[in-house]
Amino acid sequence: MKGRAYEVTYPIEEGLTYIGIIREPDGVMRYDVLEPALSPDEEKLLARAREYVLESKLEDSEKAFMQFLTRARAGQDTIRKLLYFFRRDMKGYGKLDPIMRDPYVEDIHVNGSDGRVFIWHIRYEGMRTNIVLTEDEVNSLIARISNIVKRQVNTANPILEGLLPEGARVEVVLRGVAANGNAFTIRKFRGVPYTVIDLISLETSDPDALAYLWMALDKERNIIIVGPTGAGKTTLLNALLFLLRPDARIITIEDTRELRLLHEQWLPLLVRPGHGEEEEEIEMMDLLKIAMRMRPDYLIVGEVRGEEAYVLFQAFASGHHGLTTIHADNADGAVKRLVTKPMDVPLALLSMAHLYVSVKRVRSGAGIVRRVWEIKEFLDYTDRPVFVDVLTNNKLSLDRSGVVAKDEYDELRRRSDLLREMAKHGLGDYKSVFQIIKNYYLNPEGTLRIVETGGLP
Repeated sequence: MKGRAYEVTYPIEEGLTYIGIIREPDGVMRYDVLEPALSPDEEKLLARAREYVLESKLEDSEKAFMQFLTRARAGQDTIRKLLYFFRRDMKGYGKLDPIMRDPYVEDIHVNGSDGRVFIWHIRYEGMRTNIVLTEDEVNSLIARISNIVKRQVNTANPILEGLLPEGARVEVVLRGVAANGNAFTIRKFRGVPYTVIDLISLETSDPDALAYLWMALDKERNIIIVGPTGAGKTTLLNALLFLLRPDARIITIEDTRELRLLHEQWLPLLVRPGHGEEEEEIEMMDLLKIAMRMRPDYLIVGEVRGEEAYVLFQAFASGHHGLTTIHADNADGAVKRLVTKPMDVPLALLSMAHLYVSVKRVRSGAGIVRRVWEIKEFLDYTDRPVFVDVLTNNKLSLDRSGVVAKDEYDELRRRSDLLREMAKHGLGDYKSVFQIIKNYYLNPEGTLRIVETGGLP
């Protein structure tokens, strides 16, 4: 890191690997992976150690690697650095491994044979990196991905889609389909879900808005989260699900595994692509129809894009309750998508979605933040804004609300106070949030008093 005036630095592996973020002369933010430097002697030793591992008969490759370094009498600092590169290249994803391990990176892109690596950062959005892969490195990585997901990609089958063990979604397109050469995108999955307390801390929403949505969930109102790509729709969806009562039976349906819950009666269902005659394709429509027969208290669809929207609204009309997300700029845009093909939801069923929550990305200083921008109630075929730009104007208007009655304002205030106190005392990890919400349903006042002291009930 010496000699560079990075605006932001943070560790991936303390003492070894860091990320440095710097603004380039053209104004674009660049993301640098900063790895330990090796001396010429250390590089030679690393090469010899790798050869030894390949020739060794030991099943444990890392044990063989350490065996060689011990015999070579390498110093502890050298061993630590070389072991880092061994794990990166032999067990990880090579030059991309630090990026794969960075919790702030959502997507990784290589757009062709030039091998330049780009990323999508939670804070800074699209960024260049200092990583460039050779053509051999790109091909080797694609081959490794193909082996991991157990699907072949070649000139006859130039498109590959699959899930990596970490839960990341990978898309590969080969030359011929991709005009610039072999390309891929890795969309990472965040193993630890965001909570409503995280959203408060990140200024995505405020306690009043979240308390209102919590009460709406309790009243079994159906909610549609609306926003463009990368606005945080799924993040908000997962955070809200932790507010559902702990004994609820919840069925989630996704095409990519992103949602995580702690509820005992959570049943996650996943779409499955077909593979010839051996594996039949299982579509979202199939799973939705099955889920409706399994008596869920809440039916959650990760995102509606097509005909499954019609089935979901039929489920709402028949008494099922749930949430979903849809790609649109705002509630009006979502409604227009819902009533046209391929979704084709009848106008008579539109009021079955009671709330539209709009999220968007907004610039804040040098970075980008996601915000709950508007909440609309859609009751009696009319839409009523309840929250508008909640962080800027903190506007709460419940006078005409059909979700929260006037005699329930005290309960709304208590839930808002609870969330505010949780954020104040740093009680935001998903296990703590689940524990507090679970206890709240048993003893609201007592739970609030304990949290006000910074404790867990």
